[in-house]
Amino acid sequence: GLPADKEARVDCPRLLRTTGRGSFAKVTLAQMAIRVVKETQQSSSSLQALFHEVHSMKVLNHP
Repeated sequence: GLPADKEARVDCPRLLRTTGRGSFAKVTLAQMAIRVVKETQQSSSSLQALFHEVHSMKVLNHP
């Protein structure tokens, strides 16, 4: 991961529209889905669930 004071840069085309919102993130339609999470506003258990989801997605075979 990146240090807390650094931002990830993703070479992404024009964002089209927001497709969904959750309790701590939103999903925006582009050529890829990008989920932006505000880590500083999350409880430890919420972050644990997020990291579990990220791990699960990494092991899936999907485009």
